[in-house]
Amino acid sequence: MSEVSGGLPTRSMRLRQVPASRGLVWVRMGLALVGKQPLGFIGLFGMTLFGTLLLASFPVIGALAVGVLQPSIWLGFMRASQRALAGERFGPPVLLEAWRGRSTPQRLLQLRLGVVYLLAATGALLLAGLLGSGGEAWQAVIEATPETREAAIDAAALQRDMLLALLCYAPVSLAFWHAPALVHWAGHKPGQAIFSSLVACWHNKGAFCVYGLGWGALAALLASLLAVLALLLGAQPAMLQVLVFPLVLGLGGAFYASLYFTVVDCFEQGSAGRTAA
Repeated sequence: MSEVSGGLPTRSMRLRQVPASRGLVWVRMGLALVGKQPLGFIGLFGMTLFGTLLLASFPVIGALAVGVLQPSIWLGFMRASQRALAGERFGPPVLLEAWRGRSTPQRLLQLRLGVVYLLAATGALLLAGLLGSGGEAWQAVIEATPETREAAIDAAALQRDMLLALLCYAPVSLAFWHAPALVHWAGHKPGQAIFSSLVACWHNKGAFCVYGLGWGALAALLASLLAVLALLLGAQPAMLQVLVFPLVLGLGGAFYASLYFTVVDCFEQGSAGRTAA
């Protein structure tokens, strides 16, 4: 199998199964793509992060907008990866690919997908809250001051809530993993795209487990590196921030760049009328 398989998604896409080792290839290709256009992906991820935080600062409406726009943002990074592979430059407008130049029915499909994602993600977080501390551990983190932080925060409860949130959100993440691409490129309706995404992730669960472990290992390695840098540059916080932000943004950009490879490997062009579902 070639490094980049599957080609460009088309309106006729069908499921393909890949070996577990392919998960590491997805990680490697995401890193390689950021190495090819570092400023593009780091800037795009940084702008997305800043825009998300800015929107979330607006009560209710901002949080709703963040949820609805998430699938479109993932699709924007897939289009950025497409362009980088073709040797083309890209900028922030690539995040609007789900809406720009599309017909009204296609835009409505993306909007519906975003609304369904918002409802699913909210439901997962509410379930995690019911199973955990009900948000008390997170509230303690928000309200704690530097002087009272150590006494106010229940580390065990916070870790348990974080684990529950991750476990409850994981099925939602898998259900929507391929969905934006299937809606955009294959013309699937949201329900069909979500079902096809779940089926693709299940059939390639070995590759996705390796993929997740790979990114987890890189995140742990980065955290260890940052801890060492904090010890070495403890008296120079400004210098530490200069080193930290590009590394964190680079890793985040690489992860989002790799989304495209998971899609083109799990789906291939099929004959007319055949779909992943």
